[in-house]
Amino acid sequence: MARSSLVPPAPLRRVLWAVALAAAILAPAAAADASPANGRSMGYLPKSIPWRTLKEVRDAGFLAANERPIMYLVSREGCPACMKLKSSVNAGGDHTESIKELADEFVMVAVSETEMDADEEIKKALNPNGKHGYVPRVLFASGDNVMAKKVTNRNTRGAADPKIGNDFRYFYPDAESLVVGMTSANTHFEDIKIKGTKRANKAKRIEEERKNPTKKKQTKHKKGEGGMQGLEGLMEGIKAQAKAQGANIDL
Repeated sequence: MARSSLVPPAPLRRVLWAVALAAAILAPAAAADASPANGRSMGYLPKSIPWRTLKEVRDAGFLAANERPIMYLVSREGCPACMKLKSSVNAGGDHTESIKELADEFVMVAVSETEMDADEEIKKALNPNGKHGYVPRVLFASGDNVMAKKVTNRNTRGAADPKIGNDFRYFYPDAESLVVGMTSANTHFEDIKIKGTKRANKAKRIEEERKNPTKKKQTKHKKGEGGMQGLEGLMEGIKAQAKAQGANIDL
């Protein structure tokens, strides 16, 4: 029977079938990693963390509504140290679970070094010490995108770790160090929030006392009464002790 001209030869059919199979396997993963809801993970826990893009976190509307600090993970395709961190983060176990939990406290942004280098403003912000373009590095910013340069990698062995050094203060080599860094950053921003609340309460009290001067006097009077009561209690205690020792003190 003559072969139909519409049917490709066997070798070509095998090639086309292999290409179609590869596309079917890779397409779902690519779609999940590039979807708007997931941003771009660069392979760091793509199915577990809702990664955002640089464009999203630079949007004024997003920042105005945002209440969480921002974590930037700067990485490079093919970088051995980045691949090591990625492998450690994705390995599973306690550190992986801790990163997943801590990620809920941040807006997570994965940034490629190429993408960062394309914008001088971003490049300067995400390479604050400016001396080494090392990767991977992780930096944190407040909810309105002000960089927290003092939040650095102190590592599990302390800030003086010779493997890290001062010039590599934003370098995180593995999941363990990343957990420590994220925990430290979370504490840093929580402390700022508490201090801000205290300042706001103090300002509110001062404003109330300014509008109502008698309230300020009442507050001072109560403090004075408390002081007198404490002094009277101390005097009574001294008299009781003296009496027990056979002395008579009239205070």
